[in-house]
Amino acid sequence: MIKVVYNDIENIRLKYVDKYNKRIKLGKIYTIIGIIGLILVTIISLVTLFFDITYRFGIFMIVFSIPLFAGMVMPFTSSKIKKEYSKEVKVKIIEKMMNKYYDNVTYVREEDQTKTIENSRLFSGVIPKACAEDVISGSYNGIYFKMFDVEVKRNFTSNTNSSSVTRRLINNKTNVEDMYELLFKGQWFSFKLNRKLDTSICIKEMIFIDEAIKNTLNEVKVESIEFSKKYRAYASNSQHFFYIFTPSMIEKFIQLDRICDGQIMFSLNNNIVNIGINNGVDSFELDLFKTVNDENLKKLEQQISLAAAIIHDFRFDSYKFDKDQNPLTVNRF
Repeated sequence: MIKVVYNDIENIRLKYVDKYNKRIKLGKIYTIIGIIGLILVTIISLVTLFFDITYRFGIFMIVFSIPLFAGMVMPFTSSKIKKEYSKEVKVKIIEKMMNKYYDNVTYVREEDQTKTIENSRLFSGVIPKACAEDVISGSYNGIYFKMFDVEVKRNFTSNTNSSSVTRRLINNKTNVEDMYELLFKGQWFSFKLNRKLDTSICIKEMIFIDEAIKNTLNEVKVESIEFSKKYRAYASNSQHFFYIFTPSMIEKFIQLDRICDGQIMFSLNNNIVNIGINNGVDSFELDLFKTVNDENLKKLEQQISLAAAIIHDFRFDSYKFDKDQNPLTVNRF
């Protein structure tokens, strides 16, 4: 595991834990005060004539309802403390871990990645602004990459795929509710290969294949039974597809599918590879109640090292994708 000094970060975590516990404790006190007050007001109103005037009874009920309400709400507001902690310290941890695997690393909390999503050609139609979180970029063995968490959605249409999730989005300018479908939520990877392949490839689960893909690319039949049960492959040229997707690479794709526990989307356009893992998970989150040490940060490091693992396993850094080491093959495209 990566060797970093966690003492300062652990002290920050303990301060947030103390803040969280105080908020929860205060919420319990407010709740108890509210409940006891309401009970006493009710009992006194029943056995005495002190509250014979209705408005007095109502005033006291309202007074004790306020702390009761505050006590019930505080556990929900305490969840913000977890997010504040994660936001403050994750950049410090992520940057240290990134330097173990990658060169020229950068980390941005939020960034517009709409163009990246649109250029992948994995989604048809107009894609509203895709604001990505935890955008990490760098290079590994000479391959530039970026990875981030993102939601991809588009305006609702009558031919919306029934398998997609439909939500309502309020347009702040017009105060009108627009329908949109959530197409993707998870982690996104984009790789820039060192060789222009002059071809296009798209791989998605069969339920997510739309007419736009069928109209622009040709379906390619893959011999792998396990692959074909779940995925459909399309390419501008079948020979180019099989040159890139050898049986070994198809097996690596299947292994990635097993590891990530979600729907995998893959596209290659010239020298840009995009891989989306649609699993509904927010990556790079830190648990407020786990000590900051190597053992408890294993999951975070696994998520950060996934880009390096994909480059290595898919051999994006091999001679096949290197324009300098493999000049003769370029003529085949």
